[in-house]
Amino acid sequence: MVDSLWNKPAFILSLLLNEMLKPPSERLEWLFWVDRDTLILDQCRPISSFLPFEEPVLDEKTSEGNESDEEAEEKVGGETHLLVTNDWNGLNNGVFLVRVNQWAVDLFSDINAFRYYRPNVSLPFTEQSAMEIVMKEPKFERNVQVVPQYWFNAYPQASPGDFETKTDTEGLKPYHARRGDFLLHFAGRVGRDKLINEWTDMLVPRGGLWLPEEVQRDNTRGISNFWSRFG
Repeated sequence: MVDSLWNKPAFILSLLLNEMLKPPSERLEWLFWVDRDTLILDQCRPISSFLPFEEPVLDEKTSEGNESDEEAEEKVGGETHLLVTNDWNGLNNGVFLVRVNQWAVDLFSDINAFRYYRPNVSLPFTEQSAMEIVMKEPKFERNVQVVPQYWFNAYPQASPGDFETKTDTEGLKPYHARRGDFLLHFAGRVGRDKLINEWTDMLVPRGGLWLPEEVQRDNTRGISNFWSRFG
């Protein structure tokens, strides 16, 4: 049995390994991890909208069926295998997207092994700190993309009532949740169960929908502009 918070990367690794046992055509392409202290704010946004723009790259050998599924799989998609966000403490791994492939298996294998092979390294945020260190190693860092925190890991700034009725964004930092954001994360908040219930009571009657004039942040445009910089 894996102890404490380390059961999280162990569980993710088990999910990845189970998927990798399947033929490539039957596997999940990505895993979207969310901690349990989160709420979806925008029920209409597909998670795939956060992914980089990618096109399958096929050559004559693939189209003629001369390559295995595994070889063809390596030709699909770009270089980004992990989408994460940072806050003032560095990496926050409460919410992230990881591509299902051997790279991800290697990453989470190294995260799980970290405390045993490097026991003298300080890990102030346990497995989260280990993940931050490992993903910055040369063999992983080029495939990691840090994206704006508000995309899918926004934090609450005030009460749910203020969120619902606030008419401007004065006093809000970029990482504070606004109407139009996808997800709300109560990371590190005291009394999270009570807070989540209060926010749920506000959100459920609305169905997670806002009129166009009520939206305070256009994430669709922001995501598109971000990825367009990479061609």
